[in-house]
Amino acid sequence: MQHNTAKSPSLPYVQPKERTIFNIYTNQRFKWNWNTNKFDTLATNIDWINYLTSPWFAGATGSSGGVGYVWRKYVDSTQYSWETKTGYILMRYAEILLTYAEAKIELNQIDGTVLNAINLVRARAGQPPVTLGSQTQMRQIVRRERAVEFAGEGLRLFDIRRWDLVPAAMNGPVVGVSLNPADPAAIPVFDVNDIPDYSASVAKRLKTRNQTRQNTTKHKLWPILQGEIDKNTNLLPNNPGWQ
Repeated sequence: MQHNTAKSPSLPYVQPKERTIFNIYTNQRFKWNWNTNKFDTLATNIDWINYLTSPWFAGATGSSGGVGYVWRKYVDSTQYSWETKTGYILMRYAEILLTYAEAKIELNQIDGTVLNAINLVRARAGQPPVTLGSQTQMRQIVRRERAVEFAGEGLRLFDIRRWDLVPAAMNGPVVGVSLNPADPAAIPVFDVNDIPDYSASVAKRLKTRNQTRQNTTKHKLWPILQGEIDKNTNLLPNNPGWQ
C-alpha cells in the first residue's frame, strides 16, 4: 500500500510519498528507500500485534487496539493524506441500483430488472453475477451487497435500523484478523440476513480495544435532544430506552 505522510520531500523514505508494506505478525516494517530504490527492513514495528503501549494505541493497521486491517477505500495515492482532494460523495449510482433491487424484493416483485440492478454493481467490482432465487434468498443477496459495497460510507447503521436488525448486528466483540496465521480463526457463519457470527473463533481473533457491542433495542433510534423536549409544550417523550 502507498501512503502519503508529508508535504515536503524528506529522504530517504518520503519523496513526497511514503511507500510502506504493513506487517502485523512480526516486529518489522518495510519502507521504500528512495535513495536505494528498494525496501528497507526496519525494526520497531508499531503495527505489530504485540506492540502494545496501551489498550488504546493504534498503528496504521489498528493492530494495537484495532482489527489489523488497513483502510484503502477512497485513498488517493497521488494526494497527501491530510490534504486530500477526493470529492464528497452524496449518492452513488450503486446505491440507486441496490435501493431499487431492495424495494422490488420487499414487494416480492422479483424479475430480471432486480437481477440486472444487482449484477451491474457486482460487475463493476469484478464479481461474478448472481442468479434469481426466492424472496428470502434475494433479500440476503441484496443485504450482503449493500454491506460490502457501501463499507465505510456511513450507510450501514441506517440499513440495519430499516431492516430491524440492530440487536442482531450490534452484538458481541468487534474482531478482525487471526492472531496467529499458523492457527487461523474459523470462517464466520452468516445468517439469512448475512450477519456474521464469530463466536466459534473469537479467542483466535484480534479484538479492537476489547470493545463489545451491546445487544439492545434502544439503539434502533437516536435520543431526542433535551432542548427539543424542553421546547415542546406537549411534553414530547423521548424514544424508548432514552428516557
